[in-house]
Amino acid sequence: MKLLKNIRYVAFSLALLLVTPGVWGQTVWNGGGDGTSWADPNNWSTGLVPGAGDTVNFFAGGFEATPTVTITIDTDVTVASLNSPNPNDQDDPFTLTFTGTGSLTVIGNMEFYRPTGDPPTGSDEATYVFDIDTDCGGTITMHSGTTLSVPAGNTLTADTVQQVATNDNPETNLLVSGTLVADTINLSVNAYEGMILTVSAGGYVGTGT
Repeated sequence: MKLLKNIRYVAFSLALLLVTPGVWGQTVWNGGGDGTSWADPNNWSTGLVPGAGDTVNFFAGGFEATPTVTITIDTDVTVASLNSPNPNDQDDPFTLTFTGTGSLTVIGNMEFYRPTGDPPTGSDEATYVFDIDTDCGGTITMHSGTTLSVPAGNTLTADTVQQVATNDNPETNLLVSGTLVADTINLSVNAYEGMILTVSAGGYVGTGT
C-alpha cells in the first residue's frame, strides 16, 4: 500500500510539472501569437509563457525578426536567464524593446549579441531597450556591436555589466536616461573599440554597494 501511494505521488508530481507553464526549460520568442505580448503563449516556441525556471532566448531557432520588435510586459515577470544568443539568426540591424506596466526579474544572467549572420567585420548592430524596471541577479554581458538602453523613468539593476569584444567589431554602448545600478562595470581588455557610456540629463549610474 505504501508503494502504491508513492507511485501515485510521483505520478501527480510529474503531471504537475507538465501543466505548469515555464518549468525548467528553454523557450524562444517566435512572435507567432499577437507578436507583442509576453503573456501570449502563442508567441513562444513551447506554447507556454516562460516562468522562473526558464531560459528565454530571442532571435534564435530560425526566427528572423523584423527590424523592430517590441515586447509588452504588463505583469511582474521572472525568468531564469534572458539572451539573444550566438547564433541569433539575424543578418540585419535590429532593436528589441521591453516595455509595459509590469517589471522584469532575471534570476541569473543576460547576454546580448549583435546580428551574428553579419560577417565578423560587418557593421550591423543590435539595440536592446529596457523601457521597464528590470532586475538582473547576475551578469549582463554585452558583445561587440550592441547597445543597452535604459530610458528615463526606468531602473536597471545588475550585479555586473561587462563588455566582451574583439578588435574587428563596432563599439559597445550603454545609454542611460533612467537609472543603472551595478556593482561592477567591466570593459574588455581585448577590445579596440571600447564601451561608450552616455548618461543623459536626469540619468544616474551608481553602485549597489
